[in-house]
Amino acid sequence: MERLKQVGRDLIDARAQKKQQYWEKASIQQRRAWEESEIGRLSRANKVKSQERLEFEASREEQDLGDATPSLIDVEIVTRPLPGSFVELRRNAAVIHGVLINEQPVSGVVKINTLTQRGEIWTHNPNDIMFSIPDFVPTHLVEQIRIQDESPTKKDLLTRLSIMKRINAFEQDIAKMESRFAPRVSKIYAQTIGQRENEWSRISVDKIVSMDSSIGDDASRTSARVAVHKLLMADPIHFVARALHRSSLEFSARPKSEVENIHRVIQWVRKNSPELNNFLDKAKDIVAISQNLVGRGEDGPPALATVALPSFTESDQHIIRFLRCALRSHSAHQPSPYDAFAPTILKRLAIYKRDITDDVIFGFLQDIGALSPWQDRTNLTEERTIAEGGPYTVAPVDTSSLLSSDPHYDQRHDWGQLPVFVIDSADAHELDDGISVEAQPDGSAWVHVHVADPTSRLPRSHPIALTAASRGSTIYGSQETIPMLPNSYAMTEHSLGALGEGKGQSVLTFSTRVDQQGGIIDSCVRVGIVHNIHVLTYKGVEKSLGIDIPYYTSPFGNVKQEDPGRPVPQEILSELKALQKIAENQQKRRFDAGRFSWHVPKANARFPDKPIPASEQIPQLWTGFPTIEYTVEPGILSPARQLVAQAMILAGQAAGRFCAERGLPALFRTSPQPLGLQEKHLNLGPVVPMAIALKQRVAGVPAYYSVNPSAHWALGVDGEHGYVRVTSPLRRFSDMVMHWQIKSALLNPASPEISKDEMESYAARLHERERLVTALSRSQNSYWASVFIQRRLRHEPGDSVLGNQKGLISSLPELETFSREYVTGVVLPELGLKGWLYSSTKSALGLGDEVQVRVTDVTMIGKPRVRLSLLE
Repeated sequence: MERLKQVGRDLIDARAQKKQQYWEKASIQQRRAWEESEIGRLSRANKVKSQERLEFEASREEQDLGDATPSLIDVEIVTRPLPGSFVELRRNAAVIHGVLINEQPVSGVVKINTLTQRGEIWTHNPNDIMFSIPDFVPTHLVEQIRIQDESPTKKDLLTRLSIMKRINAFEQDIAKMESRFAPRVSKIYAQTIGQRENEWSRISVDKIVSMDSSIGDDASRTSARVAVHKLLMADPIHFVARALHRSSLEFSARPKSEVENIHRVIQWVRKNSPELNNFLDKAKDIVAISQNLVGRGEDGPPALATVALPSFTESDQHIIRFLRCALRSHSAHQPSPYDAFAPTILKRLAIYKRDITDDVIFGFLQDIGALSPWQDRTNLTEERTIAEGGPYTVAPVDTSSLLSSDPHYDQRHDWGQLPVFVIDSADAHELDDGISVEAQPDGSAWVHVHVADPTSRLPRSHPIALTAASRGSTIYGSQETIPMLPNSYAMTEHSLGALGEGKGQSVLTFSTRVDQQGGIIDSCVRVGIVHNIHVLTYKGVEKSLGIDIPYYTSPFGNVKQEDPGRPVPQEILSELKALQKIAENQQKRRFDAGRFSWHVPKANARFPDKPIPASEQIPQLWTGFPTIEYTVEPGILSPARQLVAQAMILAGQAAGRFCAERGLPALFRTSPQPLGLQEKHLNLGPVVPMAIALKQRVAGVPAYYSVNPSAHWALGVDGEHGYVRVTSPLRRFSDMVMHWQIKSALLNPASPEISKDEMESYAARLHERERLVTALSRSQNSYWASVFIQRRLRHEPGDSVLGNQKGLISSLPELETFSREYVTGVVLPELGLKGWLYSSTKSALGLGDEVQVRVTDVTMIGKPRVRLSLLE
């Protein structure tokens, strides 16, 4: 079947090439004849879909139904192509060129309308766009095109034709550049990977294009970029498009050892080799033992099973590694070398009586003892995201090459015995920030946010800093945390309170003086030393303030209550109350300005008993299963969390003012107002219920970085001074960057450490990395919450909680390509999850409508999906 599809694609490519050759040699009369023929074809009623369109629609789409974490629509504007852009649409090997006409909400999600090179209007997902070039066609031209493809006007047809000509001419330029760059690209893998056996490398399209110094004009450079992109996409054994390829135009080069293993195992499969058959015989025996194991997968303390198992040879290990790599997530834009061969291996076992999908491969690796039953599948599927952050080790790091002294030592302000409140959850490790308050005679108050100073002796060129730059931020997982900075560096010296009671600790302090209405009167930034540190928990602070409201809910019970930690000393309680009042004023001021947030409950799945047992060798089989605690965050900050959040926002404004007033290039955090926002939404309160946001089709716009002062709508910050994140340098690299920049200005105001060009590079790279890490953390949490539900259904099939849930329609019914069923998104507030209602007919339910549903199943093909059915 794959071979037949490839033949079809080759025929389409050959036809396109023939058409280009014809067009280059065509006379004026021949071109006019072609135009008349095309107008006739496009104006024909009941047009048959083109072969390209049929192939595109039949391919696996990047149909991101999302993970099981509830959320509203997000519209990414930083990388979003605008009308008039040239776009390349891809689903696996199905590729088409076109010009973006517009975007529109369809069934609660954003869809794109594109005019293709064949003159058809395609409505597709934004994720189908793999490459874009802005301003390819003037906006006024695309505005003339009617989206209704069935009845185009003569003006519409002529406009389409003029755009098609531009696309065809550009395709000819691309084809020429592909021929020009093909020899160079064929050698680029060896040059990129070098002698690195087991590390991923990174290569950009722009870097390859720049190797040809004879390309001078912008038009040639643009067609060369598209050509190089296509050449690399066509070689998935060596190159994998990065997750945010559309904005970065970067590829990851597979490790040399993985490429060799791909070739090795594919050869074994093709030749039906003894290595493969010996592995399959052994695997079949282990699977039989595993599936008959008493206590397998049951609740209870994890324990190694005492069964005799055959050992794996080196060849077996190669095949297991091949199957593990097959689980790695990859874009639907690019074929994977694993897609055809990994299922073939398992089909020859003749054990699994269903299609061999990724969840079957994952289960097989667990059945043969190559993975533990509680293996975090996300760590496998997102292995590349984690690996590209740099190697992770718990061993102490070399700090001998740090600066011998603190350049700011003489500048540091000593805060004496001013109380510093470090407030976080009981299980927090990286304590970045503490808060102080000083009341003023006129009723105003200084709010000081003292931030850990890991850059005090750490230059940007140090290996610790370079690794932090690669990671971008700490990765918080359900089973483990991968810190951005080594624990031996961050936790022993820089985490606030780590040096012990009364010991002076270096900080960078951001101070704002606020009036009684919450307005900022003055601000100040300075390096300092704090001594009187009080490490408190959210629960402890709220208890001291007379607030006893559980933050998390436990729909299934059996969750330990949050530890309140040390009580707040009475002599400093008044200062906490003052900070609480300031936080309330800040929130009211923001609400009065028409700002609000969404009320989106979110499930949390965590393993309370750590470390999680791990296999020291394979194969190993296990009985039992670690405890998973399931809680739900309400989507509304508790009073203590709100107190801290408002103080951090003030610190970010102080940093923004410092940079804006000095003209410093900085990572200003920018957030436009939500799309679809109307005047009536501004009076709904500081937190808008999710049902209302869904009904009104309000779409959030993710924040991004700008090197110039910019407004942050959600925080109510204007564009004059802007807002800069600086309060989490132990876990977020963007904050470390700003510490270097601000502290260099404190030493030498005329010569900032980081130029505008370098700051723009940081902004682009960190925006990409932070989005990936955020998505990874969401996926991990969503995965384990779904596993908990799946196990609950298996062990307690009559569970009353799962049998009756109130849901809110979050996306309208959409026909799923392969199942041919209608799928409707449903948020389950009590569970903090999103589920999918499957039905053979299209329902008339609207966004935000309330329904009663039961959870029927959890499928693990691709991203976990919680399946629902309506209660009668």
